[in-house]
Amino acid sequence: MTDSTCDVVAWAEQLVELPTDGVVRQTAATADDGLRLVVFGFAAGAELPEHDAPCTAIIEVITGEMDLTLDGVRVAAPAGTWVRMPARSPHAVRALTPALMRLILLPG
Repeated sequence: MTDSTCDVVAWAEQLVELPTDGVVRQTAATADDGLRLVVFGFAAGAELPEHDAPCTAIIEVITGEMDLTLDGVRVAAPAGTWVRMPARSPHAVRALTPALMRLILLPG
């Protein structure tokens, strides 16, 4: 598929191993239109403090259990949880157990 305009990332979560401490991240794909796919690995208790993104973002918890704070509201996020956040929406992420999370940043 050398002439394809499609980007294929198979098993992006395999790009990151679960750390024993802290958070690791790996950008799995980027596109000319601004779309980005980032995979995060969290040790139990690791967190990303409150921040926002300049664009619409989608979080998907792949494995583990997380606690998300979305616009000041805490949400339990077990594996399989999917969240769409509008641009500039404040959010924070905390891993209750070792966890993998996929983040998609949409252009626009």
